[in-house]
Amino acid sequence: MYVNKKLNSFQSSALYPWVVWSIGAMFFFLMYIARVSPSIIQEPIMSEFKVNASIFGQMAGYLYVSYIIMQIPVGALVDRFGAHRLIIANTFVFGCACLLFSFANHVHWIMLSRLIMGLSGSFAFIGAFKLALIWFPASMLGLLAGLTQCSGMLGAAVGEGPMSYISSSLGWRGYILCLGIGMFILFILGLIMMRPHPNEKSTQVESFKDLVRGIRVVICNPQSWLNGFYAGLIYMPTVAFGEAWGTPYLIQTKGFTLNEAGFAGTCLFIGWVIGGVLIGRISDAISLRKPIMITASLVSAVTFALVLYLSSITPLQCYTVLFIYGLANSGLIASYALSGEINPPQVSGVSVSFCNLISVLLGALCIPWIGYVLDAFGGVVDARGVSIYPADAYNIVFSLFPVGFILSGFVSMFITETHCNNVHVPVRDS
Repeated sequence: MYVNKKLNSFQSSALYPWVVWSIGAMFFFLMYIARVSPSIIQEPIMSEFKVNASIFGQMAGYLYVSYIIMQIPVGALVDRFGAHRLIIANTFVFGCACLLFSFANHVHWIMLSRLIMGLSGSFAFIGAFKLALIWFPASMLGLLAGLTQCSGMLGAAVGEGPMSYISSSLGWRGYILCLGIGMFILFILGLIMMRPHPNEKSTQVESFKDLVRGIRVVICNPQSWLNGFYAGLIYMPTVAFGEAWGTPYLIQTKGFTLNEAGFAGTCLFIGWVIGGVLIGRISDAISLRKPIMITASLVSAVTFALVLYLSSITPLQCYTVLFIYGLANSGLIASYALSGEINPPQVSGVSVSFCNLISVLLGALCIPWIGYVLDAFGGVVDARGVSIYPADAYNIVFSLFPVGFILSGFVSMFITETHCNNVHVPVRDS
């Protein structure tokens, strides 16, 4: 009783919205560490289970399959039942999936665990973003969109670099087990701290019929598709390269060590973290989304091409270029913020999840496709049982990405500028 009174008092403070959002953001942070984990445990997994690139690509891709399938249902469920309840439940489910992964004795159990991770992890970003929408004023949407996405990118940065040392020390099983323990701790924190917003009902749909109608509103809005395709095209290389194939690419074609390649991925995501916060604030300050999006496409194309086509690039040069790439690629934040402004507030969860769906879909499809293409070129199995692929195979596959950046810039020209206001809510005169 005493604890409840203290919590009810704390709930009315200015700090409480940050606490609630932080739990959702921490879920996204830990989920992202698990999401990018295949890039640093690729070799021990392929060696222990004797699998090739195609099977490994499938294993890594299972998380994205369920993650993508769940995006529209997740947005609808969040709009209907509230973000905090679903975040609490799914931190527990994700922790159980990590346990299954860490104790797997066959690659099929790893695939199942990745599938469950995708199902439960799909609530992380949408849930945290919905918390930002309902607990903070609209003037902070760009900043909170940036901070929410950056929590995931920070997880990716930690997962690519520092976690490679932990994985080397504890082994891949101990590494994944630690992630599961972290999820269970977050589950307990959520149970203790998270409560519904006082005006929760005004931000939720009230019936299943309204829910279906809201989904139809989002899907039938051409701006939802244009914004989604922009997000998918600009983020595709970050998913496929940064989260799965970047580390083996740098090791096998540029001669980097595991730690050098892992740190290169860390630089990419650190750039993303810094850029996400800055771009969110800049976009809110200038009350524009489209200039940010167009610039992001062009700079991302140039920097990625440098990594791809500079055959003699040194680790330090690669760190610098990928850091700049991350800064530029975080222009995706403007697209996420815009997704919360092009459809009615009551379906903001579905609107954001639709954008998030397409942003991950293209990259997720690329992960197993890259594996198939590499196997088609043929690789050499070394003494550890790890397949080594020719540089030409990687370069042909990755040449698709600069083209995608240019297309994203072209698509953004047809997106309506919202001036950082929901187009379905009348703007009040100051």
